[in-house]
Amino acid sequence: MGNSVNVKVVITDTEVINKSYVIYTISVKVKLPSGITNEYKSKRRFREFLKLKRDLETEFNTEIPYEFPSKKFNLWAIKPSYFDPEIIDERKQTLGVFLGDLLNDSFDVRWKQSKTLCNFLDMPYNWYNDSDGQKAAAPLNEEDTQEMLQDVSKWLESIRDAKSQFEEAKRNGNNITIMRIRLEVRKLEKALTHIQEKRLLGEGEVNRRWIILNALKADLNKHSDVTSPSFEKQTYLGKYSDDVKSQLLGENKKPHKPAVGRRKLGETAETIGLSNKELLQLHKNRMVDQDAELESLRQIVIKQKQLSVNMNQELATQNEMLDMFVEDVNATSNKLRMANISAKRFNEKN
Repeated sequence: MGNSVNVKVVITDTEVINKSYVIYTISVKVKLPSGITNEYKSKRRFREFLKLKRDLETEFNTEIPYEFPSKKFNLWAIKPSYFDPEIIDERKQTLGVFLGDLLNDSFDVRWKQSKTLCNFLDMPYNWYNDSDGQKAAAPLNEEDTQEMLQDVSKWLESIRDAKSQFEEAKRNGNNITIMRIRLEVRKLEKALTHIQEKRLLGEGEVNRRWIILNALKADLNKHSDVTSPSFEKQTYLGKYSDDVKSQLLGENKKPHKPAVGRRKLGETAETIGLSNKELLQLHKNRMVDQDAELESLRQIVIKQKQLSVNMNQELATQNEMLDMFVEDVNATSNKLRMANISAKRFNEKN
């Protein structure tokens, strides 16, 4: 890795989410020897930074020598101290310098070559390679919109916009917008496949984006189940629709009544009078309906799984706050113990 590769890391923005944690927006600009500059963006919370530090130290069995902001928790504060603007700004500056030191260290290159760090920053594993950087920066022979989506940062912006538009369209009942979102989802799927094949992101981040994309597709399918068949199932179900209409609605056949004493077992008002061919077709239609119901059930299970993941993340946050609380209580207890010892010594002297 040449020393002429220059990296600049800036945390450009911070955002408090649901009054429970802070998101830090990271911008990494890499200037290659050829003059090409690549930019990578990602969003992480503080506990993810802390996990990154621990994972790197575990991976290389050594302590990272660069400054890292410490946890701060005020036992007597009305609101958590890590929402204090001064603490947020301090962490913003220190975390940016911390990442910059890792990526610019020309003496110990283990940090910047680590896949753990690349996955954390949504960077390709060979981000420092000039030839690959040129390939990544070269224009793709596709439509402009598709080319834009294949940018790792633009992809995330597009999926967020699509989710926001879907929620708005669902509230307003705007089916035209929902149709456009379906087309956008297909483009996002193709773009993410390209990103995965070209290894523009780490495997962990690619999997995370597939989960986000599939969750949006599940929401679209669920919405479509209320108004019309799922857009992925319409072609499959369409070829049976005419037969269903003709058999259940279009025909005015008078049901055939079997002779007294000779009624067939298992017959219903729907099946009486149908030939074997018609019974077979009705059975096929029922199987198609069951497949659609199973697909709907599968989407529900996926959403429940995602909900469980979110609950686990929230539980991890609560555990982190509890750990910080315990640390602060221990520190306070130590101070009180030392104060008691000092007071006892003072009283003994007097």
